Amino acid sequence: MSKLVTVPDGDLVRQRCHGFFDDFDHLVTADRWTTIVSNSGAVSVSDGAGGIVTLDTSDATAADNDESYLHTTTELFKFANEKPLIVQARVQFTEANTDDANVMFGLMDGVAADALQDDGAGPKASYSGAVLFKADGSTKWSFETSLAGSQTTTETAETAGGSSYQTLRIEARSRDATTIELIPYIDPLGGVNLQQMLDANGNKIKHTITLGSPTEMAVVLGVKAGGANEENLLCDYVSAYQLR
Repeated sequence: MSKLVTVPDGDLVRQRCHGFFDDFDHLVTADRWTTIVSNSGAVSVSDGAGGIVTLDTSDATAADNDESYLHTTTELFKFANEKPLIVQARVQFTEANTDDANVMFGLMDGVAADALQDDGAGPKASYSGAVLFKADGSTKWSFETSLAGSQTTTETAETAGGSSYQTLRIEARSRDATTIELIPYIDPLGGVNLQQMLDANGNKIKHTITLGSPTEMAVVLGVKAGGANEENLLCDYVSAYQLR
């Protein structure tokens, strides 16, 4: 009897989806990740249990609207029928001044400077994507989904930031041939006990979008100062997977 190749179960699973898990034990820019440090800030990995990447908005001279971003060099993900996806990160930030920080995590195409608009105006006005963000002047996470210039934004009941890590997740699921559902989740204690986010009225948040002409998207982390203070965003890990 001829011999057969036995393929490990894990490899069979990997053949059905694409994506990555990054624990930030190191960071090589222009490889998986690209950084944008428009105001002499920094994105770096330093000593820390578990591996932590830190996004720093400014150099020694902090100014309003200083910003830094980390995004996948290649736009790897795309909204499509029967192509569910999950993107997740464990993040932490402590605001330098009450509610001034602007912070973002999720999926966005064409990441560039001002992906978070100046003066607390939220994510840029036109993109394909889905993000969780915290804007200057608010202390809550907001969830936004976007196809080109059409956005749906919901402020959640969940407090953003603080001294502890929080785990954030966004899921995309097919609803029918032309629409998908996008759902935000959080574990405010930084674990994996993820619960669907609620709005201010206690309703579970779910956005339904009609597939028009979405484009490919990058995974993005971003932080922007809302005053003349240095702001930092820490991320323990990012994972992102989509069915092929």
